[in-house]
Amino acid sequence: MEQDFEQNGTAPGQKEFTFPVNVKQMGNIDKTLKIYIEDYVYTYMYQYAKTGGSKEKLMVLAGKHTYINNCDVVIISGVIQAKNTAEENGALTFTDESWIYINEQMRKYFDGLSVLGWCHVQPEFGIFMMARDEVFHKRCFKNKFQVFCTIDPMEKQECFYAYNDEMTSLRPV
Repeated sequence: MEQDFEQNGTAPGQKEFTFPVNVKQMGNIDKTLKIYIEDYVYTYMYQYAKTGGSKEKLMVLAGKHTYINNCDVVIISGVIQAKNTAEENGALTFTDESWIYINEQMRKYFDGLSVLGWCHVQPEFGIFMMARDEVFHKRCFKNKFQVFCTIDPMEKQECFYAYNDEMTSLRPV
């Protein structure tokens, strides 16, 4: 049961958007995409990433997408742990049970929000994107504003990735 999180986002001309109070911008200044994350979500992601020592983990990012001055703006307001993941060919993957759990959590805690992307926690492995992560992202997250994040909690580093202009590959933001 693979998920396809293709979504339309907020249409231009929709009612005015207001930012949450405690957010931080992630990545470099970008003319086409701005990524914001609420402080408590950022803290939670790192707390969860540090549990279990050097185990890999997966998460799904929830929040809102809008357009401001012809720029995609992503505000991450929640995160869902991927439960019931499996190791396949040495890589951690989502299972059917993972997606069932994620969809239940979206309905229960993040009603009205969208899936904005996902995160791969890779302790002591750096923050580079693996080829299999890019393939998975392209298959399941088809909107330009949907992002991928890597976290290395041991090095206290993270990197967000987004589609390039042609949507042929992911680039660091």
